[in-house]
Amino acid sequence: MGRLRINSLIMSSFGTAWLSLAVMPTASWEIQTSRIRNHWLRAIVFALTAVFAGAICSEAIASSCNGNGMTKKIRFEKGDLCWKYHGTAVDFVGKFSRGQKVAVKMSGVLEELGANGQTTSSIEARDPYVTGPGEFYAGGNFEEPGILRFIVPKNGTYTITFSPCAMQGNMGDVVICAK
Repeated sequence: MGRLRINSLIMSSFGTAWLSLAVMPTASWEIQTSRIRNHWLRAIVFALTAVFAGAICSEAIASSCNGNGMTKKIRFEKGDLCWKYHGTAVDFVGKFSRGQKVAVKMSGVLEELGANGQTTSSIEARDPYVTGPGEFYAGGNFEEPGILRFIVPKNGTYTITFSPCAMQGNMGDVVICAK
């Protein structure tokens, strides 16, 4: 329990200093405004801290998923319907035309920590998804793991990538076919 001493008067304070305006009008006003100012300062500091922490966390989440791999351009050779890649790239960017039917197949190395503390590696299907012009998104084919099929809605540049993040940056194979 805190104590407050003002002009030889000792009053108990229970977390706040509520003084009678009749006894000490000036001291009471100063304490009340000081208390309000402290609450506002705490609220502002808390809000700024929350915003700053949120920005750091969202940046960490974004970079853990998208910042650890390179981008590869999709370039079909004349007359080829499919493009193949083997390596560690994460994003695959290419131009597609409206109405094209695109099929993507992805697999890669997944490293996991086993029960014995040893790292185990296996080749697993990756979950491909695509983004493009006009907020286009396609993905989440659970019936055919590692395969994505979509029809291009409009001419433009599309980015094909994959999850889970744990597989990003590891060796993998990508086959993209369009007709």
